[in-house]
Order: sequence, then structure tokens, then C-alpha cells
Amino acid sequence: MMKNAFSNFRIWASVRRIGAIVIICLVLALLLPLGQANADESQPPLPHAFYGTLLVDGAPVPTGAQVVAKVEGQACGSIVTRYPGKYGSDEGGNFGPGIEMLAVQGADLNDGAIIEFYVETVQADQTYLFLTGNVTELNLTVVGPLPTPTPTPKPTPTPTATATPKPTPTSTPTPTPTHTPKPTATPKPTSTPLPTVRPPAAFEVTDLSIAPSVVEPGQNVVIQVNVTNTGGVEGGYTVLLKVNGAPGASSSVTLAPGSSGVVSFYLIKDVVGSYSVEVNGLSGSFEVKQAPKPAAFSLSGLDISPSTVSSGEYVSISVTVTNTGDLEGNYTAILKIDGEEVATQEVNLAGGGSKSVNFSVPERDTRSYSVAIGDLTGSFTVTEQPAGVSWPLVGGIIGGVVVIASVVYFLLLRRRTN
Repeated sequence: MMKNAFSNFRIWASVRRIGAIVIICLVLALLLPLGQANADESQPPLPHAFYGTLLVDGAPVPTGAQVVAKVEGQACGSIVTRYPGKYGSDEGGNFGPGIEMLAVQGADLNDGAIIEFYVETVQADQTYLFLTGNVTELNLTVVGPLPTPTPTPKPTPTPTATATPKPTPTSTPTPTPTHTPKPTATPKPTSTPLPTVRPPAAFEVTDLSIAPSVVEPGQNVVIQVNVTNTGGVEGGYTVLLKVNGAPGASSSVTLAPGSSGVVSFYLIKDVVGSYSVEVNGLSGSFEVKQAPKPAAFSLSGLDISPSTVSSGEYVSISVTVTNTGDLEGNYTAILKIDGEEVATQEVNLAGGGSKSVNFSVPERDTRSYSVAIGDLTGSFTVTEQPAGVSWPLVGGIIGGVVVIASVVYFLLLRRRTN
């Protein structure tokens, strides 16, 4: 019996160990998703990167200006300009060597959040929607002068106390024996070094940019090129702008060897059309377009068919609606009979589009009716419906005629037989 009790105790201990292991596994299974969720929540979203041109009152912003991106008043990224009129650079290095962009990110940023841009403390005219992981070329413009940054004063160093030197004991000099000087050798003439010859100033014009490429009459167009002195000495260079093949403007720049500078031109055209641009061998174009006209509608071709109907019949009324503007819009056609609104129909038309609108109206009273849709008018008339045919009467007449004809035929046949 003691043996059986001991065996039962061993079995019960094994069951308890297995149960403890199962409970630990269940707890770990419940905690693992929570830990994974916390790990996922701790990872910030990818930034939205920006680069582009930067103008204040139509002129390039100088280097050293700080561009700050804010969402709901909270700064979410900043960058300092390294080139006049540009912030950041793209993958091709079009805005300066190396890829450097304005990265906008934050743990609380969601796609669709509105990003505001500030140059120093002045807000730019443009905003943009935050999109995780996107790279956007956004040209920024600012109205008004930028504040001049106040230099931070450097702290004056505290003077360090100087130790007082101790007096040095003077020793009595020992007399030096006098030697007979040897004759001095005549020095050989030294060769004069030749002057270093540097290559003359030479210039390369690159990176033509035209922004914006499509404008309205009277709107400013900014044309920029990058000029680099590839020679060995400082020199001046004149950049010539041609518009549609004719000289338009020129600008001179002086550059040290190996340095670069941005030359900008500002154009305003009032005539609609396409314009070709050439700057020292580089070519491009921009277009001047009229602002699109808003949607406007006209009515034509009022048709009433038939113009005369019997009481109870339907009258078909149609008209053509045309959008004479450039933008899409909606129009509601209102049918009035005798000055009262009886039906409406709404149509959606793109700029320059047309569509036919149809109404079907029953009228029973016998009289004339006036019709109006917009500024178009017409009329139709309802008459009495003609009396209906009495088919039983027609059948009776036909039957009587048949009977009479049969009797006549029978009498004639009988007379012939007699």
C-alpha cells in the first residue's frame, strides 16, 4: 500500500509540473503580441523630404538662411541654404553636390497633415500635405524682407594670473681665445625661380531652370543658370538671355578660380503664347496661358413636338444646353408652362460640352399653352379627342347587308328555276 501511495504521489507531482509549463506557455503567448505591438508603435514613420528653389520678393534667398517645416505650429524639420535661391538637392545633384533635403518627420505625424514652411520667421506662400516616405520638389516663395540674424556674442575669456619670474644668477664669462679668421668663400649665384603660369579664367554655364513653366499674363517667370570659373585666375563673364531668338537681357558676374555663382533673370510677358529661352547655349521654354474661364451656360434649339395634340396625349419638349466656359460645371434646366415650374433636370458639362435635355408633359384641357426654358419660349395646343367608332353598330350594319344580299340572291335563283 505504501508503494501505491508513493506511485500516486509521483504521478500527481508530474501533473503539477506539466500544468505549470502549460500556464507559462499561455502567458508568454499572450505577452508576445503585446511586445510586438509596442515594438511596432515605437518605430517612427519615414520622413517626407523636400527640395527646390527659394525666392523672397522674387529674388534668390542668400546662403545661410534657415528653412523650417511646421505642422500645427510644431517644428518637424529644418535645413540651412548652401546655395543662393535653393534649399536641399535632388538625387541628380541639380541643386548642388550631394543629396541633402529638408526631412519632415515626427512620431505623431499622419498622412494628410498640412505642412507649413518658414524662411527664418517669415511664412512661405506654399503648404503641402505630409506623405510618409515621399520626396517632393517644392519651389517656395516668401513675401517681405527676411529678418537679419543677430550674431551671438562670444564670452570674454577670464585672464589667467602670470607667475612672477625668479632672478637668474649671472655667471662671470670665461675669456675666449682669439682665432685668425679664414678667408670667406665667394657664394655661387642662385638661379631666379620662373613665375608660375596659371591658366586664364574660363567659364561653364549649366543647370538652366525656368520656373514656373506655365504662367498667366503678367505673372513673373524666374530664369536661372549656374556659372562656374574653371580657370586658374579670377575673371568676369557676361551671361546673355535670348527670348524667341532676340536678345532680352544680360548680367555680368566676377568669380574666383574654381567658384560658382547663380545668375537670375526675371521676365513678365502679357501676350499669350509659347516662348523659347536660350542662355549661353542652354535652351528651354515657358508658356503664357489665359486663366481658365469659369463654367457658363447657354440654351439653344427649343423643340416642341407635336405642336398640336389631342387631349390626354404627351408633348415632348427638348432644349440643348452648352457650357461656354473652360471649367466643368452643373446646370439646372427648369421647364415652365404658363409661367409655372412643372419640371427640372440637372446636367453636368465639361468646358465646351453640350447636351440635350428632354421633358415629356401630358395635358388634357383643350387650349393653348406657353412654354419657357430659360430665355427660350414656345407653345403648343391641345384639341378635343375625335369621337370613337361604335364597332357593334358597324357589325350590325354589315350583318344586315349580308342578310339582304342573301335574300335577294335566293329570290333571283328561285325565279330562274321556275
